[in-house]
Amino acid sequence: MDAKDQAMIQGMDRLGFKLVGAMARIFGSLAAKDEETYWYGIRSADGNGFVDLTAVIGNTDTASVEITQEADFVGTRILMMSVNPTTGAILAPQVAGGPSFTVTIRDGSSDRQLVQYPIHAELVAGTAQRSVPFTKNRLFRRNSTVFFDYVNLQAVATRIYMAIQGFKVFDESALDLVRRR
Repeated sequence: MDAKDQAMIQGMDRLGFKLVGAMARIFGSLAAKDEETYWYGIRSADGNGFVDLTAVIGNTDTASVEITQEADFVGTRILMMSVNPTTGAILAPQVAGGPSFTVTIRDGSSDRQLVQYPIHAELVAGTAQRSVPFTKNRLFRRNSTVFFDYVNLQAVATRIYMAIQGFKVFDESALDLVRRR
């Protein structure tokens, strides 16, 4: 390959990189300089990054997400995955014998319920394969806590991993909740 061909390839690479960056800015998927993509995972009462529901119908447990002091957090979706606590195998909720549990969610900073009544977790978060985005981005204030309460609906032992996906906003004046991420 000669120098002319190499220069042409480098030019095309630069153009492609600029086009990708422009598309990301147009569709709002590129974080601004005062934003950072982040995932806040749940914490159970015993400090684990998961919740274990025992194989008893009606078994309950709680967890929370603590938003740090450094930035406000704009949540765009809740992600969820269930595994067998003994084997670690992923449990498919839609398969007979899979996990089934309800969840209620409360924002501790405003004491507002994100879920009016306990509803099935799949309705809130979808599945590990297909998560459900919030219909509108949700602002969680810095130094606040989001509480999750779970109730097992089947006699299936389940280990639940959940996280709120979104982005930290360090400059409060730059909050733009209208823009879709």
